Amino acid sequence: MELREFARSNGLSAALPYRIGSDRGGADWQVVYGIIEEVFKEDEVTLYKLRA
Repeated sequence: MELREFARSNGLSAALPYRIGSDRGGADWQVVYGIIEEVFKEDEVTLYKLRA
């Protein structure tokens, strides 16, 4: 929630890596994505996917 508050207070949007915490971290992406949706439900967030 600190990222959300920082973005709001500075007039910014948030950007996160796609599948953050899910590949190497082992978290379930559906759970992580649900948390992102809930935390940023009133704000803009962009998920970036690295193409190799």
